[in-house]
Amino acid sequence: MGRFKMIAIAGVFTVALLSNQVTAQVFQSSVLQNRRPLHGQPMASNSDSRFALESAGYRFASPPAESKNPFDKPIETDRHDFTQSAKVVGRGVRQLEYGMFYSTLENDVEREITYAAPELLLRVGLSERTEFRTRFNYAWKYNNEEEDFDGGQDMIFGLKYLLSEPQGRRPESAVELRLSAPTGADSLSTGRWEPGIDYIYTWELDEKLSFSGSTGGNANGLGEIGFIEIDTDLEDHFIAWTQSFALGAKMTEKTTGYFEWFGIFTYGREDESSLSFINAGVDYLINPNVVVDFRIGWGLTESSDDLFAGIGGAFRF
Repeated sequence: MGRFKMIAIAGVFTVALLSNQVTAQVFQSSVLQNRRPLHGQPMASNSDSRFALESAGYRFASPPAESKNPFDKPIETDRHDFTQSAKVVGRGVRQLEYGMFYSTLENDVEREITYAAPELLLRVGLSERTEFRTRFNYAWKYNNEEEDFDGGQDMIFGLKYLLSEPQGRRPESAVELRLSAPTGADSLSTGRWEPGIDYIYTWELDEKLSFSGSTGGNANGLGEIGFIEIDTDLEDHFIAWTQSFALGAKMTEKTTGYFEWFGIFTYGREDESSLSFINAGVDYLINPNVVVDFRIGWGLTESSDDLFAGIGGAFRF
């Protein structure tokens, strides 16, 4: 196909949280402060007045919630499954995540092995709903039919915003906006600034089970070598669409596990890819601020990696 200009990724996520509660609050305050008892009758109580107003159709806002301390709950990471957490780290919190990755792909012609480390992700809480993120990784690739190579991958910067907290059937959800910078080695960099987006959502099924998913798209795969073959031809512009679903379970007070499916599908590439994987993993809390993890997974399609695995962890401060 001719020169393919980068498709702008559809990323319109609108949060509409409007209410008429402020008007009701002002009206309630005015009524309660200025009411006068009728001659010979006791003055109505606050609860009676509130009941009368609510009967008339008014709704009152709940008292503002106190600021949440993110350190009151155990650390939760965006690694090591493909589906990220819908949570943000919280105002003033810094969280560093890291790990190592291994994958192998073998067919009748070639055998390819990939290693990647340190899988660094630094998350900095800007507010209770927003965090800044930066990623860095280094990769080694060995192929019996091609020249081996290694080098740093393009750095990825991002902002993650908490869209909604769980309420009834509404999931906890967040969106991450990403931008990769052409900082990587020639053999791994796309040579361009590449945008990306990821929408994450989680339903808490009960105290121990959760169901999560993510839907996203990344220009040229953001140069991620983990699962998608990088083509450094600057004329080859494409989108890597992603979808995942994960079932999480709290196994003990310190251990959680997950089982996940995810897929990566390219659009606009000379040689299109359709990759599909399943994987499982566990997290173990050393203390509320430190966690270690392990994962293992398998490819489901011919072009997918046969096997991949990784270990890592995170700490916050």
